[in-house]
Amino acid sequence: MRAAHYKGESNSGLDMNLGVVGDMEKLGIIDSFRVKAAALHSASEAAEMIMRVDEIIRAAPRKRERDPRH
Repeated sequence: MRAAHYKGESNSGLDMNLGVVGDMEKLGIIDSFRVKAAALHSASEAAEMIMRVDEIIRAAPRKRERDPRH
């Protein structure tokens, strides 16, 4: 596939049915780079949120002072 891209065949990709390099446009596979970039961005944001929540859960609870009114 790298050789095909190097030759300027930018529509080349892996035809998983035949196990060869094929023309993705002819196969009807149109996948935008922007979609892939957005998915990676969303995944990294989700991972960051999970790590933050995990850090909050692991943090030691703060000491609370007794309220003299109770």
